Amino acid sequence: MSKPISHLLATFVIAALPQVGAHASTHVAPTSNENEAPLLLSTDPGAERFRPVGKLSASSQCTATLIAGAHLPADSASALVLTAGHCVGSFDTNKVLVNEAAPNNWTFTPAYFVDNGPQHRSFAVRRIAYATMKNVDLAVLELGATYADLAAVDVYPMHLYATQPEPTAGIQVAHVPIQDIPVYERFLRLSNCHADTRRTIFESLYPWLWSEAVPNLCQGIRGGSSGSPVVLQNQNEVVGVINTTVDPSRNGCGLNRPCELEGKAGLIREGVSYYIPIDVIAQALTADSKLDLSKLDPGDGATLTRKLHAYWATQRTVDDGDGTRVPAPWNLTIGEESQQVRYKTGLADRTSCAGIDGYGDTIDAAEQPLKNLAIPSAEGIYKICVIARQAGQDKWQEPAYASFMLHQIDNTPPVSTPRLRFDESDTFWIAYAEDDLYDVFTRTIKYGPLAETDCDDPEGFFTPSPIFPGVRLNKAEAPWRFCAKGFDIAGNVSPVVYQDFVN
Repeated sequence: MSKPISHLLATFVIAALPQVGAHASTHVAPTSNENEAPLLLSTDPGAERFRPVGKLSASSQCTATLIAGAHLPADSASALVLTAGHCVGSFDTNKVLVNEAAPNNWTFTPAYFVDNGPQHRSFAVRRIAYATMKNVDLAVLELGATYADLAAVDVYPMHLYATQPEPTAGIQVAHVPIQDIPVYERFLRLSNCHADTRRTIFESLYPWLWSEAVPNLCQGIRGGSSGSPVVLQNQNEVVGVINTTVDPSRNGCGLNRPCELEGKAGLIREGVSYYIPIDVIAQALTADSKLDLSKLDPGDGATLTRKLHAYWATQRTVDDGDGTRVPAPWNLTIGEESQQVRYKTGLADRTSCAGIDGYGDTIDAAEQPLKNLAIPSAEGIYKICVIARQAGQDKWQEPAYASFMLHQIDNTPPVSTPRLRFDESDTFWIAYAEDDLYDVFTRTIKYGPLAETDCDDPEGFFTPSPIFPGVRLNKAEAPWRFCAKGFDIAGNVSPVVYQDFVN
């Protein structure tokens, strides 16, 4: 999900490097975030606003917030917390969880300040009321405790505000980051920043697509910050939930490298994080703090699966031998629960699933019409929207909750190359070529005597062993030449990079 985007990035291409000295290397270490959000003390002015925010220990460690409807909830009502959908589990593109029991070890610890440790109290999570990463990345969890139980430790719910702030409006994020944070500092922090205009973003693995994500440059957003509440500056209502951020240690798009959908490819915005507006949850949360599931995607539509590599559907069109490009297929299987389907396709930035316009005729799902359905050969990110009528039912899946998939056609070679790394002893060098995960998904290498090794000749390249990916070059037999080239997720080949080894 990457390489056309990476052309917009600052990439490096290694040509002939200097002669190797001790431990010569081209590896670039990840950049650390030097602008951390400050720890929030329980005694700081305004800190009481964030007592409903705390650590969520679920399928991963995240941040969550105690929430309620417009009215004060009944003391006996089960308390609800809001977080990100991906904090609850692994989701494919169209998966929705509704009213499922939570594992026994999930807990929520509110008012998680660094200076009030003796007051920390954890509450068990009893139920996943709703969770999804389809179009939004949100989850509502029910605790095994009441609002009265939370009030007993001076924790009262925050309310949701469905109206989004104007671009450049001041926002605050209370979060509990843990990635690269010392254990003794893994407590609530407060970021002050600004919202931007909503964007459509997409991210590996499946892929996920979020059409209403809000970019921001909030400080210190990292692992553990997911699910954090976003509030307007100096106000109490939650307007969003932290979703994802751009990992600076890689190139291209992929997991933790979201791209904004722009034209036929996408755009990486380095240093940017995104939050998901809570509109759909706010509209489904009743005044007395119940979740009205009838106002949410029921998750009972067409099931779409495909068997490709583990990252996402990115392919080249295939040359049939005479220079003609053969379209790639969608290669989608419709689940047996669907009896009939209708679908529409188009470039992702121009195709909305929500309107009924554009859906084709009714087709018997058993014919599996999406397996060999051709994708256009022109480069771009394409979207397919599918609505289904399930077996034994008259009602069709609502277009607003249509199932969908993305697929990228990518015929452009990557700019990035494998990263070369070298170790040295008194008698030999060991040369490595490392991938870059998204832009350089795989790599091949070859080596030989300097005078006899032509890196531009495709003959002789091989895939290094995963057990020992380096090659040993004896100094007594120098000079050597070591060559490497990479392939992006679609299989396009990168420029060749090489290193000469001379005593």
